[in-house]
Amino acid sequence: MTRRIKMALTEIWSKIEDFVSERYDESRGFKMSSVDYPNSTATYCALSILQNIGIDFKDKDKCADWLVNSKIDSSYSLYFSVKGLQLLSRNEQAKEKASQNHDIIRKSLTFLKKRKVYESEQEFKKIYYMSELSVVGSIVFDKKILKEIAKHQNEDGDFGKEDHSTIILTHYGLKTLQNLNRID
Repeated sequence: MTRRIKMALTEIWSKIEDFVSERYDESRGFKMSSVDYPNSTATYCALSILQNIGIDFKDKDKCADWLVNSKIDSSYSLYFSVKGLQLLSRNEQAKEKASQNHDIIRKSLTFLKKRKVYESEQEFKKIYYMSELSVVGSIVFDKKILKEIAKHQNEDGDFGKEDHSTIILTHYGLKTLQNLNRID
C-alpha cells in the first residue's frame, strides 16, 4: 500500500471513529443516530465498526455493564446484547445472558407459516440468530426447528418457499444447520 493510500485510509477511519463516537452515550451504549436512543443493535454495530477499523474502544467496562443490564424485549435485543458482549470479550457474561433468556429464544422459534418470500427471509434470519444464541448459551433446540427448516429445502438443495430458492434463505438455512451441527 502506498503512503498516499495509507494517509487517505487513516483520514477516513478517523472520520468513521468520530461518527461512531458522537453516538455514544456513556451511561447507556450507542445510538443509531444523534436523535435516537441507545440500544443493543446500535451498540453491537458501533463496536463492530470500531473493531473493523482497529480502534480500541476505551469504555469497555461501562458498555459491557450496560449490555449485561439492558432490558431484553425481543429476540433481536437479546441477540445484539449477546453479540456485543462477545465483541467486548465478555464471553461468560454473554453465555449467562443467553442462558437466562432461553424462553425468548424458544418463543422466537415459531415461524414459517404461509408468508411472502421477504417475510420468510426475516424469519430465517431470526432463526439463525437464535441458533447462534443457543450455541452461546448451551441451549438445545427442538427437533421441530430442524424439521421446519428441512421442509423449506427445495429439490435443488437450496432453501426457499414453494420451490423459489433464494440466496438469503439458503444462507440462513445452512448457517442455522451449521450452528446446530446438522449441516449433513
